[in-house]
Amino acid sequence: MLYSHCTEDMKLPLQKLNEQKLFAQDTVRARELRLAGLSCATMLFSAAAILEGVITHSPVIAFIPGSLAATLLLSRSIPPLIYSPPLQINVDVDVRPSNGRGQGLFALRSIRKGTYIFDYLGESLGGQEELDEKYGTGSRIDSSTTAYLLELNGPLGLKPTFVDAAEPALSNEARYMNHGGDASNLMKFKGRFPKRRLSFFAKQDIEIDEELLWDYGFDYWRNREGEVV
Repeated sequence: MLYSHCTEDMKLPLQKLNEQKLFAQDTVRARELRLAGLSCATMLFSAAAILEGVITHSPVIAFIPGSLAATLLLSRSIPPLIYSPPLQINVDVDVRPSNGRGQGLFALRSIRKGTYIFDYLGESLGGQEELDEKYGTGSRIDSSTTAYLLELNGPLGLKPTFVDAAEPALSNEARYMNHGGDASNLMKFKGRFPKRRLSFFAKQDIEIDEELLWDYGFDYWRNREGEVV
């Protein structure tokens, strides 16, 4: 029997599960709107090419641009990452002791490459002002008091906002995932529209009892040399 170290306060609250589903729905809607715009542009471009071909009596002029436009639309219609319902605690993943690193998140079933895991969820902090109010002036993600803090930047790295998963009741199981560095079996996707988010996907096939690991990034470790996370 698999060992479970998960208590009730670690379970993902229903509202957080619904929030992740809404994130996925918003992503699908944004993609559908983008594809609708591309479809309209492709139709107009193809119609103009056909008209030009009729006027010049050259079918090549009508065929080549239309084919290129259709190829572009097809390539854009295939998403590199597909959002599905997030994995669930005690069903798909489990929190257990990790060798020398406190607790970690482990697979209860085989997870195929490319599978959507879940988003990093927690208390939303609107910006540096809210972060300073909670942790003190000048707080950063590389501080010893902000071990569960995630920074989400806007376009060009401007106007950062934060997600703080320090409180289990306000967070999901992503807070238990350890740093894997080059050995990470998860890849992360940063979204900025329609909402800022950090999503995790399986970088490779993950076997039962394998720990889920991701790369925390350089900024996290800037002032944490020697820490085991």
